[in-house]
Amino acid sequence: MTTRVEQGFSRGRFFGGNFVAKSFWAFSLVALVGCGGAAPEKPIARSLLGQELFARALPADFEEEQSALLATATVQVAEDPQDIEAQVWRARRLGYLGRYDEAIETLTAAMAIAPDDARLYRHRGHRFLTLRRLDEAIADFTLAHDLTDGTPDRIEPDGLPNAAGIPTSTLQTNIAYHRGLAWTCLGEWEAAQGEYARGFSLAENPDMKAAMAYWWVLNLWHLDRDAEARLVLALIDEDWPIIENEDYHAMLLAFAGEGSPVALLEEVRREGGLRFATVGYGVGEWLWRRGDRAAARDLWIDVVRSGPWPAFGALASEAALRRRPLTDEERQKLESPIE
Repeated sequence: MTTRVEQGFSRGRFFGGNFVAKSFWAFSLVALVGCGGAAPEKPIARSLLGQELFARALPADFEEEQSALLATATVQVAEDPQDIEAQVWRARRLGYLGRYDEAIETLTAAMAIAPDDARLYRHRGHRFLTLRRLDEAIADFTLAHDLTDGTPDRIEPDGLPNAAGIPTSTLQTNIAYHRGLAWTCLGEWEAAQGEYARGFSLAENPDMKAAMAYWWVLNLWHLDRDAEARLVLALIDEDWPIIENEDYHAMLLAFAGEGSPVALLEEVRREGGLRFATVGYGVGEWLWRRGDRAAARDLWIDVVRSGPWPAFGALASEAALRRRPLTDEERQKLESPIE
């Protein structure tokens, strides 16, 4: 899923686009766009390929808005540290501002107050995922799953609402989406496909169904279960009223033969940003499955080079490249400046 924050910047608005980033959504914006300003000297994370990842300046109006909302949440926490809702929102605002370590610290402290609140593990797991701490992310998502398994699901309010103002995800679908992504990045195809199958059954709207189906299909391909992948693709309706996950939906239709993955790639390559990261990774998987592995790796390198690095398409591209050692030529291309 591209997070909404990620998508909003790439499309010139704060939430439209894909669930991909919402976390998908949010996913993670500090480095989404270069808006001027010097990058800090100290990296905030390392990519799965060992590259240093730096924060970048946010658009001034977005930073001002989120900083004000963070201040409000911080006051609420100070007035009542037992207010877990305020703790969650403080952590989410910190994440939107790229202060991932502080978000993790906030959620960890809140766990001492409410150790059985699944929201804390769901959101901390997301920030571990952003920082490429995959094993820790899976541990948190698994605990969140265990805490919610068999309980009624609930809508997850949006910190960065889409254009329609309609939340499309829930607590349990977000847990499934992000845990599946972490497993995908670790090459745990069977666990990931099972999680996305479960997520698809939990999804109650086309946006979430598209997000789950997309990653489900990719993991089935890695398991050489093409017949099952085709059955999933047959579930996708061209006329679904998609609010956020247009690119997931378009790729699923293209994978099913109702469009061209290459044409979609060329469209988003011109646009760049989050959409290119999302589609570039997915088309790379399609190329890999067709046997054009050199083209797939070249495409993933382009995604990693161009970013934005918090985008899940960039994370997954790093994971795809890590599965085989980079050649000297690939390493040189990866580290070369973007023209």
